[in-house]
Amino acid sequence: MNEIKVTSVDENKRLDAYLAEKNAEISRSKIKKLIEKGNILVNNKKVKGRYLVKENDILSIELPKTEINILPEDIYLDIIYEDEYLAIINKQDNLTVHPTKDIQTNTLVNGLLYKFEKLSDIDAPFRYGIVHRLDKDTTGLLIIAKDNKTHKLLQDMFKNKEIEKRYMTIVHGKIETAGTINANIGRNPNNRILRTVIDDGKESITHYNPIDFNDEYSLLDINLETGRTHQIRVHMKYINHNIVGDKFYGLKKESIKASRQMLHAYRLKFIHPITLKEIDIKKYPSGEFLEVLKKTNLNIKDSTI
Repeated sequence: MNEIKVTSVDENKRLDAYLAEKNAEISRSKIKKLIEKGNILVNNKKVKGRYLVKENDILSIELPKTEINILPEDIYLDIIYEDEYLAIINKQDNLTVHPTKDIQTNTLVNGLLYKFEKLSDIDAPFRYGIVHRLDKDTTGLLIIAKDNKTHKLLQDMFKNKEIEKRYMTIVHGKIETAGTINANIGRNPNNRILRTVIDDGKESITHYNPIDFNDEYSLLDINLETGRTHQIRVHMKYINHNIVGDKFYGLKKESIKASRQMLHAYRLKFIHPITLKEIDIKKYPSGEFLEVLKKTNLNIKDSTI
């Protein structure tokens, strides 16, 4: 059974709508059925889907047992760091992080089950080991938890902003100076899979700093203060500096062709939740990202990041 504690930010939202926001993989109609059957309780009481959640409400969610069995697959994993509690991998492009009810093969989780003898199972069966996510076509560093204690500690660290995540991205247009984007992000009312800047969305803060730029393109170092779905991609579109190659938030026509969004998670810095040693790992982009850098006449300047 999973439990969620409602914060003041989400107060007065309908229970079914709130849970649909939290669980993109489960449709709102499915959530309504779970509420009706008593699989979802508020403060251990059965309520209706129209119930307006309050701050500090405890939502108990028990999903019905599923026949879904996520199988191990021999998928290449670029392991950058590993100890008995966690691992850090450099995720390649075109790799979905975790299975869904519709996609159950060729995901990172399938590869993790093949590679590691133990993984956290807090969010099993779909998210063995997964503490945070990267989009399918975003490359870079990802933390994997091997046990539930480490998983919970890492989740708390992300929530308390104790883990520094930095990204590189190639965007359209000239950005000469550092800046901050503070614009709420929520579901796009016209497409629930996508996100958009919207007044009643969640607080979303993105810091950016130019590594290199010219009249047409910029290479940015991104530091996320919050971690919303598609945050960098949405915020770059919001300030009219769309990410090169982004099929959903990018420009309709681009002179430089890229098969995916040019976005790479290059750095993770945090205190290990168990050993208390500092972990500071960098992994610069490779492959197509470097090819696009060359085409845009941009360079990674190590001294600036």
